[in-house]
Amino acid sequence: MQPLSRQTRLIVFFSLTALFVAIVPFVMLYANGWRFSPALGMYKTGGVFVSIPYSGVTVSINGEVVGTTGLLQRSFYIDNLAPSTYVLRVSGGEYYPWERMVVVEPQIVTDTRAFLVSTQLESVRLVATSSEATTTDRVISNALMAEYRALFAAPHTASSTLPVDEDESTSLFVEAGDLIAKWTNPDSPIPSFFCARPSVCATEFPIERSSDTVLDAAFFGGGVVYSTKERGIYFTEADARPTPRIIPLYEKSDVDFRIINGALIVKDGTDFYQVEL
Repeated sequence: MQPLSRQTRLIVFFSLTALFVAIVPFVMLYANGWRFSPALGMYKTGGVFVSIPYSGVTVSINGEVVGTTGLLQRSFYIDNLAPSTYVLRVSGGEYYPWERMVVVEPQIVTDTRAFLVSTQLESVRLVATSSEATTTDRVISNALMAEYRALFAAPHTASSTLPVDEDESTSLFVEAGDLIAKWTNPDSPIPSFFCARPSVCATEFPIERSSDTVLDAAFFGGGVVYSTKERGIYFTEADARPTPRIIPLYEKSDVDFRIINGALIVKDGTDFYQVEL
């Protein structure tokens, strides 16, 4: 085989150099998150990071399955997304399906946490050892029952100036019958659940604002439990983004609740119940 002539080698060299110079800008743009589509033209991508507390549930975005959680994978990072609004959905197992509308912005990773609540919720009546119990009741000591009665007898009136509960730098306020979450640490960055979109954050947002009158609220089980005068006790997530999941826990008016020793206790008339999530 005859070696290439000097002229041919120069042509090949300069052709490859020109091709390299032409390709490099596109490679650099791609590496920096730039993409092209006929509808959007050139655009920068963003991503979504979702963490899930349990195994065996399926994650999808805009109806397209991303994956299923397992023992070693409880989170997913979805990248190369065009700026837009997406619907995240987590479903499966014995949990209520969870959806979250997230806004993806250029070069920003939007993070969220799935709020999964078991569909097997139970309310178990508590009775003292000195009382008659049925097979479905849970017997507790007379001393513990006395403690419950004393705690529920103590005044627990919500105030618009004092939080009804606090969790790190997030405080819950009941104002004119509405439940409001407020960020109370101006020296720390506002977390993503206070942001309707990554670039639009506020120091407060309503958790429950409707015609119902919120009476009390507390952080519990990765969410917020609150009671209303009209409909009873509910469980929801503290997140400014639509649409938060609201789970009924004890739908009856004129009931009260307390978080006692890590348990959710409901007082209905003279009876006490423990709600198990």
